[in-house]
Amino acid sequence: PDSKAVGEVTPGSASKKPIPLAERGVPVEVPGGAPDCLKDIVFILLGQFAPNSSEDMRATIRHYGGRAVMDPSTRVTHALIGTRAENSAKYKSVMDLPNIIPVHKGQGLFDMIQQRSLRPAP
Repeated sequence: PDSKAVGEVTPGSASKKPIPLAERGVPVEVPGGAPDCLKDIVFILLGQFAPNSSEDMRATIRHYGGRAVMDPSTRVTHALIGTRAENSAKYKSVMDLPNIIPVHKGQGLFDMIQQRSLRPAP
């Protein structure tokens, strides 16, 4: 018969890379925020983010007008730090950059979105 146990994976069908929640049709919990509240902010993501993926975090940053980059540079203003980040060489190189503002985990990003949305428009 064609029956499979729950959770059984067909050989060759398992993805090596997790699919972001948004691509799986799962709504990502994102706070309400003002459009462009992250404008002029450049993030680098370090570590892992649960329950959201790094791609979900990047999409949230872009949605609110910020930028998310992959490599350390002097343009980076904020480091979004997930779990298991502190032991990596990338973490050390980013934290050695001048004027980096650490933002801890997804909740830190969501809090930042809400706080910056409360600011009066220039």
